[in-house]
Amino acid sequence: MAIVHDLAESIIGDIAPGDNVSKEEKQKMEHEAISFISKLLARATNTTGNLSNSSEEGNSAETRASRRLLSIIEEYEQRQSEEAIAVKDLDLLDMIIQADEYERAHPQVDLQDFFDGTRVERFNNAAIRSIAEEVHRQRSQRNELEIIISRHEVRGLVDARGKSTLAKVQLSKDDVAFAEDFGETSGMSTEDVEKVVRALRKHDAAKLRK
Repeated sequence: MAIVHDLAESIIGDIAPGDNVSKEEKQKMEHEAISFISKLLARATNTTGNLSNSSEEGNSAETRASRRLLSIIEEYEQRQSEEAIAVKDLDLLDMIIQADEYERAHPQVDLQDFFDGTRVERFNNAAIRSIAEEVHRQRSQRNELEIIISRHEVRGLVDARGKSTLAKVQLSKDDVAFAEDFGETSGMSTEDVEKVVRALRKHDAAKLRK
């Protein structure tokens, strides 16, 4: 099932919601693609000597292959078994992990649509859902820190000579350890996390002085 569930895409391509293709039309295209692939499979099987060269037996092999493939794909699409649920969830997980990795590599890119379409509630397998929750959590945490960094940069935390005043804020050993640990789990650089911690420490110190 994991191997064949996207087999039709080798012919019709990966049809996304934005392509404005109805569910019925997509299903029709997939069935036609599977029928074509089944013909190729039947022909390949025939050349091995397992089948006679009669068109009747060739057609029978083609029909069996087509039915088998369509049956597996239907089971997958309808989530009719534990295997189907797991494979469907893994397919969704693969998509958000790729999207997350792409965002990490290209901070200027926002792939929110991918995450909106793969909310944690869509996952039915408990083990896979827990991984999806962690991907969403780390991304959310990373975005929150980036917003904090952006806000402090906009506020212009610089002195009269244009140099950052955050560098003067000393971090404790615990702060440094936190920055290193958080950097590893969130995908942010340790330097960026330290910038946030320094900004927060500076904010706390200003409140105390008041």
